[in-house]
Amino acid sequence: MRQFVIMSVFVGFAAIGCGGVEGEFSQTEDALRDKDLNDLKRAFRQATARYHNTARLAQDGWVQLQPECFTEVFSEGGGGTINLGIVFLRPDRMDGTIDPSAPEILYFEPQANGNLKLMGGEYFCPVDACPTPPTLFNQTFRFEEDTGGHALHVWAWLQNPNGLTHPVNPNVDTTHCP
Repeated sequence: MRQFVIMSVFVGFAAIGCGGVEGEFSQTEDALRDKDLNDLKRAFRQATARYHNTARLAQDGWVQLQPECFTEVFSEGGGGTINLGIVFLRPDRMDGTIDPSAPEILYFEPQANGNLKLMGGEYFCPVDACPTPPTLFNQTFRFEEDTGGHALHVWAWLQNPNGLTHPVNPNVDTTHCP
């Protein structure tokens, strides 16, 4: 009897570890998902660290999208307001090429002293160039009707309690937005 109980416990743990319980993720799947997000964050940070010094934006071809902070309503899931701050983009990168070392869009939070603080940005692909949503580090881009493209938001420099790639970040401070 004792061998039967031990064997039953062993088989039960084996089933859980192999994903045998419906609705549960194995530790391996969780670890892979976390690794992908960490790799995405690391790649974005490596690609954008130099833009903490905003004087480098213009010389590298970044163009300010609009003079005021970008805001829009987000209707998916629980909804919310997307505040991206001051947005810069690289028009030459809007070509359908997804390169982890070359994001297309950057977000900056205006500060009281007039400086801009880098918060994150996005990888973007126009729908004409990407008819289906691309993926990067196993993260699928979202279709954004207002921009006519697929976007992957990355809050690499400002913590987002909704997740690294969720468009809505309640930590964005719009107090000093023009």
